[in-house]
Amino acid sequence: MTNLLNETSVLIVDMLGRKSTSDRTKEELASKRRKWIITWFMALIMVSSIFGFIIANQSGDQTDQDYKGFEVERTTIGYSIKIDKSRTILTFDHPISAESVKVDGVVWDMLNKTKVMGVTYNQSDERAEVFGAAQFMVEKDLLVAPKIYVQRGLFNASGTNLQSLSCADANPAFPVMVFGIGEETKVWADGLCIKVQGISAMDVLRATDKITLGLSGVVSRE
Repeated sequence: MTNLLNETSVLIVDMLGRKSTSDRTKEELASKRRKWIITWFMALIMVSSIFGFIIANQSGDQTDQDYKGFEVERTTIGYSIKIDKSRTILTFDHPISAESVKVDGVVWDMLNKTKVMGVTYNQSDERAEVFGAAQFMVEKDLLVAPKIYVQRGLFNASGTNLQSLSCADANPAFPVMVFGIGEETKVWADGLCIKVQGISAMDVLRATDKITLGLSGVVSRE
């Protein structure tokens, strides 16, 4: 009888232990789910604020007019430019706004030769959200035309799903594009690094447009 009681006690303790472990697992899953929802919600707010900024800074006198034979359509986040029957790219502003952005001829040569490139920025910059939007658009557009694969990164990617990436990682087969703010809106080559610079955050977006539109053959590369 004593042995039976002991065995029963052990069984009860074991069952309670299992139940406790199961409860802890459920609590951990619920906690992770809550964190995921909060993260997703914050990302949604950030993206919405970026595109709100873009729309507020677009040129008001630009309509859906065609541009040099290319079909242009205004969207909720910028402009859609139809390159041909099967390819369409997106820009932050109308192609007219990108015409005046200066791009070093060496940059076009570098981009014409590459099939893969890195795009990065300093996530500590106060305009990091805008740089992130530009990085996202470059990745999507260049995969359409002229079919360049973009690897996204950050100066210090600790704690993110991206990798740390800077001009130091550039090589002849892998140029690196960097977004930043400066005294002039332009795009130039600094060794194997491509600097995309704007006086303001919106100017950086226009410079980004110049690159994608130039590579797609929509605007002049001059």
